[in-house]
Amino acid sequence: MTERLPADLSSSKSVRLFYAVGDFFPPWRLDVDELFSRQLPAQGLALTWAARRQTAGPCRTENYNGRPVWLPWRVAVGGTLGKALNKLLQYACELLFFFRLLLGPGFDIVQARDRRYFFAFLLVAVARLRGWRFVYWSSYPFPEATRETALSRRGVSRALLLLAHWFEWGYVYRFLMRAADHVFVQSEQMRRDVAAYGIPEQKMTPVPMGVPPELMNWRKHHPDVETVAGRVVYVGTLVRVRRLATMIESFALVHQRMPHARFVVVGDGVKPGERRELEELAQRLGIADVVTFTGFVPMDEAWGWAASAEICVSPFYPTFELRSTSPTKLVEYMALGRPVVVNDHPEQADVIGKTGAGICVEWGAAHFAEAITRLLGDPALARAMGSAGPAWVAEHRTYDKVAEEVAKRYRGILDHA
Repeated sequence: MTERLPADLSSSKSVRLFYAVGDFFPPWRLDVDELFSRQLPAQGLALTWAARRQTAGPCRTENYNGRPVWLPWRVAVGGTLGKALNKLLQYACELLFFFRLLLGPGFDIVQARDRRYFFAFLLVAVARLRGWRFVYWSSYPFPEATRETALSRRGVSRALLLLAHWFEWGYVYRFLMRAADHVFVQSEQMRRDVAAYGIPEQKMTPVPMGVPPELMNWRKHHPDVETVAGRVVYVGTLVRVRRLATMIESFALVHQRMPHARFVVVGDGVKPGERRELEELAQRLGIADVVTFTGFVPMDEAWGWAASAEICVSPFYPTFELRSTSPTKLVEYMALGRPVVVNDHPEQADVIGKTGAGICVEWGAAHFAEAITRLLGDPALARAMGSAGPAWVAEHRTYDKVAEEVAKRYRGILDHA
């Protein structure tokens, strides 16, 4: 996304968008909340949400940042029965929403994100019936992730997950994306991967992750945050698919060479045991006293940890599904002026190659350790790399800039209807 929307066109034509997301209400993902509830309205977008309930409540419309949110019915019933019941209630409300869309006020574009699959089918139908545009937003290769999960299982579970993968792959790539008037994807790599399935590249627009504009001035408002010598920081989830044991093993090597170094892991697991496994590994390697696990913290606190680091790390294990991601933390580190050690991942390698804001290495504990040790031993080099980040992020990856490009694409979809 390199073209810019001229300022005089930013609000020349309002776009009425209905957006069905799979996230719980209120939206918490940065690319969902910051982009759609804060930045795109400034570009003339009028948004109506459809999200999921996290707590019990009726099927009704609520409000978020001045915009309506359609929420399904949810009951406070636990266990497998509760999950099944709430799924049925969600589908029932989505059918009601379908008729509300069919008979109610109009939209220009209806859009579904990721695994909101049943509603996506209904949105395809209502778009055809009412002459609207249907757009699909893919932030992650979920069908391929289902296959990876299946291959890690055995017996009936493996067979059922492979069947789910077969259905999901066909539904997303053979139906939804082909039925869509346009597809937003997470990265250039995802566009190439999806194009290999037969979806035209010109039908897809990559929207990489960005940062809130206020992050560019974060240090000015937090002058008390100082760089701590020897501190290495990772910010992110601790899910097993990321293989973060490699980073613990890497830091054990770093600590052997530089005993003053300390590793701070800002984040937590999603499933039980994910964080505990890493803590136990640090214990076995004899570095538990120099590795800190903070758990989940507020975003501003996470930025504080990153800003205090001498070096930040952004590891992405090179699997098919992770290679098409757009790492958020990489650009956050760069916005804060921190040098970054990354592994060879399509977007990370591209960004570091363009900016010189860090070192890109092959995946492996020894490779990470060598780069981290090099930067810890050469503070001048680390400062020079860190200083290369903020200007590039301000130019390319703040969400106000991203919103300009997304708004332009929406208007292009309507202009070519």
